[in-house]
Parts: sequence; structure tokens; C-alpha cells
Amino acid sequence: MMFHQASPSQCVSLLESPQQVTEISFFLMPGMSLPADVGAALYYSQAPYTEWELVGAIGNGRQSGTWRAPWTGRLHDNFPIQLGASLESLDTLSNMDIASSGVEDRLEYAKKIAMDLFNYMTSFSQSNQPGMMLVPTKVFDDWLSRFTRKFAIDQNFFLHS
Repeated sequence: MMFHQASPSQCVSLLESPQQVTEISFFLMPGMSLPADVGAALYYSQAPYTEWELVGAIGNGRQSGTWRAPWTGRLHDNFPIQLGASLESLDTLSNMDIASSGVEDRLEYAKKIAMDLFNYMTSFSQSNQPGMMLVPTKVFDDWLSRFTRKFAIDQNFFLHS
């Protein structure tokens, strides 16, 4: 995929099959840096390419980012989308409240999955001792089967809850 310059501070590229992309990484090449007060934002747009949605941003303090493709589950057809990169002031980027977005938010999803397992298992607990959980091993196997079945239907099901 090649980016083409659209203006002195923006470039765009066409992503032909966005449904095949589940994650996107955006980074500065080794040895590259941006001016001290500038960051680079990554956006995407669907046809007719007039409205842009933010994916994430990088800068000298965070030289790379990896995000789940935000269009996953939103596109009904496999039409191309445009990706756009834009140099923007750090003040503008900080107002977008995106500093902690990206791979870091996966921790929250992992916690939700762990809490689902914990709640499921405690519903079968047979212990009367505080701080102890006595659960048949089969309960975990049943939960894992349920999780696997849901995942086969929708690989992002746990992102929606």
C-alpha cells in the first residue's frame, strides 16, 4: 500500500480489502523524528471519502502504535476505504484524548474476559469458606467451550460487551 501526498501535511492511501485487516500499525521509521510540537494522526474514511474517523496518533514521545481496525464490523460490504495520515499540532492531538488508545486498551478487554470466567465459575462454587472457591473442573471446560463457540461466530464478540 502506497501513500500519496494530498497536501504539504497530509497523505492518503487506498485500502482495497479492509475486511482482511484486523489490526493496523502506524510508526515512525528508525532515526526519523517530527518537529517537537507536531504529531502524526491516522484516519480512515469510507466512500465518498468526505468524513474521516480517527484511528490513532503517534509522535516523538510515542513513535509507534497498533490499533484494532476500527472499521471491523462497521462495513457491510468490502468496499475500499482510504487511510489518511496528517501532521497535526500536539495540542490538537492531546484534545482528542487518544493518548492511551491502542494496544493498551486490550488489558480492559482481557479483564472483562477474566471477570466473565470468574463470575461463571463462582455461580457453580460449592465452598462456604470466605476466599475459597470449590468448582468442578468441568465448569471451566464448559466456559471455554462456550467462549470458543461465540468466538467462531464473531471474533470480536468480547469487544461489544
